[in-house]
This record gives sequence, structure tokens and C-alpha cells, in this order.
Amino acid sequence: MKVSDGLASVLLGRGLSRGYGLQGGSVAHLIDSFVRLGGQMQYQHHEEHSLFAATGDYLVSGVTGLAFVSTGPAGTNALTGLLGAWQDSLPLLVISGQSRSSEVSYGTEVRQIGSQEAPILDIVRKITKKSLFLGPDDKLKDCVSSLLDSAVSGRPGPVWLDISIDIQLSSRP
Repeated sequence: MKVSDGLASVLLGRGLSRGYGLQGGSVAHLIDSFVRLGGQMQYQHHEEHSLFAATGDYLVSGVTGLAFVSTGPAGTNALTGLLGAWQDSLPLLVISGQSRSSEVSYGTEVRQIGSQEAPILDIVRKITKKSLFLGPDDKLKDCVSSLLDSAVSGRPGPVWLDISIDIQLSSRP
């Protein structure tokens, strides 16, 4: 099963059936899998609006908000909505597509490697309860469950999952 399909299955299985976001190259497979497997997407004109819509959805439904963003500038466009969720203690899962694993700058001294790549987790760490980069050996369901549990435990707040495009397309049991 393709990782993007597995992610959609886990999200839907945990009751997250509505997502908010913008289509972008590094997030296209994630959104496609989510919709194809039964999720509903609402598209906004800006990533900031997507996070505000997702947190508004939580306030109405009681289900953790879900937003999808692409890499680089798309991720940083989401920061105001993320900070709002952080300061208002609202559970929110942000899933970002990322450049290929070989083009990610995490753990390096360079500013950028991949096209529009940005080390988004280094940027959002202070205003999320938890943030994870899904590696090739990480168990998808465990990562998502850990993030969703963290978003609602204790004082609620936002969490972030970053997934490289090559990982999204890879197959896992």
C-alpha cells in the first residue's frame, strides 16, 4: 500500500474525515489519497485560511482539525494559523508535503537543498505540542496516533507531520 493511502486510512479511521488546504506539488498525493478513500477536502486560497478553517471545524465538530500544506513557502504561510491554534489550545493536525528525503536540510548547516524545501519542523517546534518527520523506517500508524493523542492530551494544541514526496509514494505493508 502506498504511504499516502495508508495515511488517509489512518486519518479516516481516527474520525478525521474533513481536511482543509491548498493543492501543491509535494502534497498532491496526500490530498488525492485522502479524497479517493472517502475524505472531504475544502480548498482555501491561502494556507493561513486552511488552518483557521480546520480549527473552526474543531470548534463546531469536536474532532481534531486537519490541514494539508505543501513545502517551503506554503508551510511558512501556515504559521499564523498554527500560532492561533497554539495560543487558543485547539487540537489541530497539520500535514506537510516535503521535498525528497535526499533533498531535506534537517541536520545540516545549509539553508536549503531541495526545490522550495524548508526545515519546517525546526521552524514550528516552539508552537506545536509535537512535530515529526516520517522517515523510511517509521511506522505510519504509530506516528499519526502519537501525534493525534498528543493534540488532545493535557492542554490541547497543534501537532505537525512532515512527509517527503518519495516517502508518500513508497509502499509499506
